[in-house]
Parts: sequence; C-alpha cells; structure tokens
Amino acid sequence: MMEHLRHIARDCGRKRMVLWGGVRQDNPRAVHFYRKFGFEEQEEFMVGEINNYDMLAQL
Repeated sequence: MMEHLRHIARDCGRKRMVLWGGVRQDNPRAVHFYRKFGFEEQEEFMVGEINNYDMLAQL
C-alpha cells in the first residue's frame, strides 16, 4: 500500500511525503516500517513523557 501511495504522490507531482504527527520513538517496529519506505527522522517532539519523530521521505 505504501508503495502505491508513493507512486500516486509522484504522479501528482509531489516531491516528498511527510509523516506529520510522527511516530513514537519507543515503537521500533513502526519506525522501521517508515524507514523501509525511505522516511527519515526530521524533528523530535515530546507528547507527555514520550519522544516522537516527524518523518520525511523524498519521492
């Protein structure tokens, strides 16, 4: 599904995808999932006591 979304975004002229709202740092499976599709951590932010990442993928 993610590859399909990446292709659609590219076909619409987009240059990047943002995982806005992020992923929790303490969820290594989710972080790995997004990294696998080219997402990289951009910024860190705290929600309560939990560190999160906003992630960006270049298309």
